Amino acid sequence: MTLLQKHSDYRLEKKRLEETIHYMLDFLDKIKARQVVYRDEVKEAFVNLDYLDSSQSYITILVNARQLDNSRESMEQVKRAIDKPYFARIDFQADAETCPEKYYIGKLSLFDENYDPLVIDWRTPVASIYYESRLGKTAYQAVEGQITGQLELKRNYTIEDGQLQDFYDMDITTNDEVLQASLRDNADKRLKDIVATIQAEQNQIIRAGLERPLIVQGVAGSGKTTIALHRIAYLIYTYEQTFTPDQFMIITPNSLFLNYISDVLPELGVEQVEQTTFATFCMDLLKIKCKLLGPEEKLQVLLQHNGAGKSKEAGWVEWSAAFKGALEFKALLDRYIEQLEIEMLPDEDVMLEEYRVVSIEVIKKWFLEELSYLPLQQRQKQVKKKISVKLKEMKKEIIEKISEQYEPDLARARRICTEQEEVNHTLVDLLEKRDQKLNSIEKTARNLTANYMKKFKKDSALTAYRKLITNPELLKSLSDVSLEADGVEHLCREAKSYLKSNYLEPEDLAPLLYLKLKLEGFERKFNLSYGVIDEAQDFSLFQFYVLKEVLNTERFTVLGDLSQAIYGFKGINSWDEVNEKIFNDDANYLTLEQSYRTTVEIMDCANRVLQKVLGEKLILARPVVRHGKKPETEAYSSAGDLAKALGDRIAALEEEGCASIAIIGKTMAECKRMNELLIKSGLNELPILTGNEESYTAGILIVPAYAAKGLEFDAVLLVTIDEKYHHNELDAKLLYVAMTRSLHQLYHFSLGDRGLLWS
Repeated sequence: MTLLQKHSDYRLEKKRLEETIHYMLDFLDKIKARQVVYRDEVKEAFVNLDYLDSSQSYITILVNARQLDNSRESMEQVKRAIDKPYFARIDFQADAETCPEKYYIGKLSLFDENYDPLVIDWRTPVASIYYESRLGKTAYQAVEGQITGQLELKRNYTIEDGQLQDFYDMDITTNDEVLQASLRDNADKRLKDIVATIQAEQNQIIRAGLERPLIVQGVAGSGKTTIALHRIAYLIYTYEQTFTPDQFMIITPNSLFLNYISDVLPELGVEQVEQTTFATFCMDLLKIKCKLLGPEEKLQVLLQHNGAGKSKEAGWVEWSAAFKGALEFKALLDRYIEQLEIEMLPDEDVMLEEYRVVSIEVIKKWFLEELSYLPLQQRQKQVKKKISVKLKEMKKEIIEKISEQYEPDLARARRICTEQEEVNHTLVDLLEKRDQKLNSIEKTARNLTANYMKKFKKDSALTAYRKLITNPELLKSLSDVSLEADGVEHLCREAKSYLKSNYLEPEDLAPLLYLKLKLEGFERKFNLSYGVIDEAQDFSLFQFYVLKEVLNTERFTVLGDLSQAIYGFKGINSWDEVNEKIFNDDANYLTLEQSYRTTVEIMDCANRVLQKVLGEKLILARPVVRHGKKPETEAYSSAGDLAKALGDRIAALEEEGCASIAIIGKTMAECKRMNELLIKSGLNELPILTGNEESYTAGILIVPAYAAKGLEFDAVLLVTIDEKYHHNELDAKLLYVAMTRSLHQLYHFSLGDRGLLWS
């Protein structure tokens, strides 16, 4: 008999699990039986469909189709949960009750025939006790107010394939034993099964209210992505009467990251949430055929010129990226749009031959004042409608006026002419002139509005942006501060070069999208209720601003880590400026300082890297108490020796059971060089991640440090062959990102004297 089987509650818990699974299987059978009925009802309704009077049949079809959809969704949820129906139990006695209630907590709610809960969803108010409370007096916030009581038991279960493997009574054994067990898992298992291990500080963020925007500064490994996904799941569950999943959007740094999290929301019972990257979101809306340069291209330039002293070129690269991402550039664009407004207008009245239909002053009033809430090109459409209406009114008046003008001449001709022939000749001549004039008016009126509207200028957002961003004098004239000539010349010269090749820089997307919003508008109408931005430390203020404007919502959760801001040259310097300039000082700011990813030894080394370069400027991670091997660093005299040692280490790690091993180089060039060396040493060619992949599988791979952000691996092998990490902010953050990808083991392989900053 095992230790578990000797536990006094073992038989009770085993029976409870078996009964729950049996109920779920029975539930699935009942749903299948109902689905047969729904399908039969639909078939019968189609047979009886009367196309002259079919309202009842249509109602039957729609109702049963909806029931089928709902039943399929319920089946999928139950199927996903049946192997592990719940992960925890709390025994809580509310002050108003005479005995404790047992609550089993899982990823869905399940009720028996009497509507008593067999399993409660982790998102229910009472479940927050499991995440935040210790045994004893406690409380939770319910819809009806605060419920106080006594937490008498807090138990966690290990259930695999419907079998009870183990359970822990938390606060009796060590409180973080379940967390420690989870942290010992391999990387490919950890993102999905975290509902059971959400910590109190994480839970508070997940359940934070909707009233204010939320900014979360979370250190590496603090679970920011976990929180982002679970917050969406929580909000959809809690506000299901207000929001639907398709009103939520999560924005991640790259496509690889999207794939990395793609299975999590369905696991949480949430479908249809839009998942995208900022670049994809912008390009989808812009509908232009330009290609996008990778963000790493500018980073590579900076890394090449970021050694002992920063070059002038690197300085202008940083300046141009920061310039395009600043709200001052948005203000410059506003002045540009005002200029385009004036230039867009014709300088003449709408004339129907010699008759004025609408004066240019009225056109200006419509365009610049009454319709100012619309994008410029949509204003043109409304002006066209107004001109058409006015023309219709005026044409009738003009025709009447022309007819009246000819009446005196016709009457005079009849009076003074004595001979019938002369009278007829004069009358016919006058009538012909009148009819010709009326016909001319009618003909001119047909195309008058369209012809007048052709006089409006109509540049696309891309055309307008191209004219601006390649014109140094125009940029300087529109700026409200003095711009250094060399910087503007560099910016415009680079823009001409890549635009000529039909490329855009990532920093062009926010200003381009803003121009599109103001000049053209969008075909898509957004009905977004909530946005979540992950890895937000590399967003610029302009990117935040344009997202808020385009999505037309103030409701955001923004998560990031300033210590990992490797694109900080174009991003933000503090969360305070995001709160002040984007959310008008209304955002709720919370921090996550506990890191759950890696060991104490690895995190201590990573923190030392930041401290050496940045001092106390940033919030440092506090690793959860999980010890492992100290990071090791070794220098080699030849590239061949380094490659052989690297291959030996990989083989040893695989024998130890590491499912995912990342070889991380500083740049893509370093990664390619590394692959060549490994091939020469007899290893197979390894895949190199760029960050643009749709997916990747566990195993051995090579990745540049900038593309590793957000990912995690069982072991990380840092390699420096040709490129050293220097004592500056960018290199320190890049190295910090690389080091904190490791769950368990970290090694450094160096060619010659290329030691790391932790040493």
